[in-house]
Amino acid sequence: MRILVVGGAGFIGLDVSLYLAKRGFQVSIIDINRPSENILDKYNIRFEQIDMTSENVIEFIRNTDVIIHSAWDFSEDVKKSFTVNVLGTINLLEKAVNFNVKQFIFLSSAVVYGKPVNIPIKENDPLLVEESRALLHAITKLAVEKTLYYYYKEKNLPYTIFRIWWAYNDTRAPGRSFREVIKKILNNEMIEVPKDAGGSAVHNEDIARVIEYSIDNKEAFGEIFNIASFSFTWEEVFQECIKISGSTSKIVLVDEKEFKGSPFFMGRWFLDTRKIKERLKFKSDEENAKARFYGAVQKMLKEFSYR
Repeated sequence: MRILVVGGAGFIGLDVSLYLAKRGFQVSIIDINRPSENILDKYNIRFEQIDMTSENVIEFIRNTDVIIHSAWDFSEDVKKSFTVNVLGTINLLEKAVNFNVKQFIFLSSAVVYGKPVNIPIKENDPLLVEESRALLHAITKLAVEKTLYYYYKEKNLPYTIFRIWWAYNDTRAPGRSFREVIKKILNNEMIEVPKDAGGSAVHNEDIARVIEYSIDNKEAFGEIFNIASFSFTWEEVFQECIKISGSTSKIVLVDEKEFKGSPFFMGRWFLDTRKIKERLKFKSDEENAKARFYGAVQKMLKEFSYR
């Protein structure tokens, strides 16, 4: 099976690419950034440094069975965001239809829910993008999701969408807001946290595993799935960070309306994953996922302590 990972040099995309290559898939990557040549050579991964808006993607798509779309431009410039993210995806979809690609897999975001209406959040809950903490990001993600629906219904290109709230791997849990709190903990500063706020994190390996389950799987065609490895509250995470680091930081719980920190730490982003368990028979090992998360946090604390 020939797989093209768009954005395959990114945080999630590279882990997915390596996992699938190890599993015997013939993997190609296109990205504006270049991964290590050693990695590419070791796993026999073909790579081209091109933008997904380029007509040159045709050379990769013409010999592809499945496209995995993990690329994204987080620009706050409206024109750039729509040009790269929405029109770039349409460029991929047009070529996919022309060359009879079997399936288009898109890594979307829980940001399309805007503001949770139910806890846990189900795939068919309202998509209140107008309420999103990252409005442009939410609007463009949803625009791509709806575009995939059009290409499925009108041009017979099967799609599968996975909605992710926060992804991590064995070395880091990304995000500037999280890094800033880690620095505060290492400086023994007070940490303010909204009561009951938190969400569902997913390990990149679980993303890769469920993608493998969905490839050429008719149960996944035309479907949207939440994906998560385990859930937590920020109070739990920061308490563990304090424990690991030996910090003397204290946590102060506040009502969300009074919280003045990053919007990333606001809300209850707990994803309902029953659908993915029932349809794709996917289940994460929660205890292992949690241990790997805190293993990554420990590495980050150690890294920042030396700076």
